[in-house]
Amino acid sequence: MKLFSNILDVLYPNICNHCNKRVPKKTDFFCIQCFGRFEKTNFHKIEDNLVLKRFEGIIPIKAATSFLYINEGNMASQIMHEFKYHKNIELAEYMGKWYGQELKNSVFEETDILIPIPLHKDKKAIRGYNQSMAIANGIGSILNKEANDDIIIRNKFTMSQTKLSKSERQKNVENVFEVVKKEAIINKRITLIDDVVTTGATIEMCAKELLKFPIKSLNVITLGFAYSD
Repeated sequence: MKLFSNILDVLYPNICNHCNKRVPKKTDFFCIQCFGRFEKTNFHKIEDNLVLKRFEGIIPIKAATSFLYINEGNMASQIMHEFKYHKNIELAEYMGKWYGQELKNSVFEETDILIPIPLHKDKKAIRGYNQSMAIANGIGSILNKEANDDIIIRNKFTMSQTKLSKSERQKNVENVFEVVKKEAIINKRITLIDDVVTTGATIEMCAKELLKFPIKSLNVITLGFAYSD
């Protein structure tokens, strides 16, 4: 059996998702060198971090965190582009599991439901899946929490936020979210999940819809943190 496994390793080697070098374990997506190129924020260890400050005085969030710094062309931005636009759902779930391991024994375990920021059904059909749901599934599998993507929906198709200013982003996502399963969130501790936070406009508008109902608390987790103007 071991010989057969070794033959498979030669014929079908597990390679790094970024540089195509061989990786030591089949469960790894990256080689040791590429693992070291990710810039971690460690925000989950900092109570008053930059993510929480982004929503300060706007929405009452109990705790907020992001896993990696996103800068143009850096490792994290390239990986996010890969799973966001090339349908690499396994990579998105892997990144969620990786962050889930880091979030163990933190305040982020104190949640009842993980809710990914929803995509409009047409955009989801074009993209093939919701990358935020894949990330939520990865995190949830490690923290033993349910990820649910049918509690709140996006009822309007909106343009990409990438090149918009903060005010344009807010206008773009105004009144686009709708809670369709109110009973599922009453008196629950909710954590919103997104791939990246830039200005925070999308998370803000989605959170405001959830906060119209008597929920117990609201946290925010994103995979990436990008500085905004």
